[in-house]
Formats: sequence, structure tokens, C-alpha cells
Amino acid sequence: MHFLEDGAQFTLVVEPQDEDAYRHVYSSVPIIVLPEDSRGVAHTRQLILEYARENSIERYWQIDDNITAFFAHSRGKLVQVYPTTALRIVEDEAQHLDASIAAPNFEQRAFRLTDQPVQVGTRCVCCVLTSTNTGIDYDERFLCSEDADFSVAHIFAGFTVALCNHSAFRKNTMGGRGGLSSVLSSREKAGKQDGELLEQKWPGFVRHSTSARHLGGRVVLWSKLREVSQR
Repeated sequence: MHFLEDGAQFTLVVEPQDEDAYRHVYSSVPIIVLPEDSRGVAHTRQLILEYARENSIERYWQIDDNITAFFAHSRGKLVQVYPTTALRIVEDEAQHLDASIAAPNFEQRAFRLTDQPVQVGTRCVCCVLTSTNTGIDYDERFLCSEDADFSVAHIFAGFTVALCNHSAFRKNTMGGRGGLSSVLSSREKAGKQDGELLEQKWPGFVRHSTSARHLGGRVVLWSKLREVSQR
């Protein structure tokens, strides 16, 4: 159940090197072509945010292109639904909570939290409903943790960040050019760099952990950040 099947209106944002491939598949969909290739995901997210501000868009959905399915909570379990159904659940919760950014959860995480409809003061990633009036930008120094930093920045600025467990998505995490080994190697290096940067920006809210597999052996203390969001 993808956006074309759903009849949803959306715009694709692509790098120049990928334009032809996307136009071949999405010939009827508006496409914005970025000025340059390979500037990183944080740079792309920031350009989308600036585009929305310039066009007086109060809030918008930013959705990664490797999300393969959406789900909604029904009678104690998650069932696959059309994308707009899952996104509407998040929009309604965001309006109710006056959240500046909000998102559905990963399918495997939301499944364990169906008795907890919303978590406030935690990370929103991959599929994010974003308000444009907060004055907060993406930090383009991040290689792969820009969404986490963006969430923390909103929490510290006093904005509500909401993760909706009654809406969920499934994501294909096995993509990438250059072979799986090179992708994992680059992710490990990027994670270490991002972990160091997060620790510098948010001291006291990032710590080393021997069990952490990402961020160079660091974890973000989201439970501590939830305390900040409740003040």
C-alpha cells in the first residue's frame, strides 16, 4: 500500500544523479531536484525545511523513500493500512498535543507499546511531521543522526515532540550502493562521529555504554530528556 495506490499528493526530492530513475517510475509526481549530489541527508532535510518555509507551508511530512509499509493500531494489534490513514493518526495526536514535530514509530517498537498511545520527549525519525515556525534547523554536520539531534533541539527549546505508537511504519534497511560491507563500514564511522558531536552538543544527555552498537558506543538518554520535556 504505497502513496500512488493511496491517491495521496506528494512531492519527491531527489539528487541530480537519481532524477532520471525517479522520473521513470513517478512520471506524474512533482519532483524537486537538489542542486548537488552527495551532500548528505542532513543537508537534504534542511533544504526541504527551507523550501517549506519559503512557500509558507506551516507543517509538512518528510518521509524517507525506503519505507515499505504503514500500520495502525486496531483491537490490540497493528494492521497494515494506507499511508494516509497512518499519517492522519499522527496528525490528530500532534494537533491534540500541540506538537511541533511528531512521527509514527517503527513497526517492531510500536507493536510492544500499543498500550501506550503516545510518547512525549523522544526521538522522531524517518517519517516526521514537521512544523516550520520553531526557528530550529538541521545541523548539517551530522552524517546519520540528524533526526535525533533535531528532536533533542526541539525538546530543549521547549517544544513538544511526540512519537505515536498507534501508527507505525516498516523500513527497508538493507539498501545502499557499494556493497553491504562498505555500507556498514561507513555507517560505523559516521555513527562514531555523530556520537561525539551529540555528546558535545548535549552534555549530560549522552553517555558511553558497553552495550551500545551505534554512535561509537554511546546512547542518548531519552528518559532523561522526557523529564526535560515535562518541566
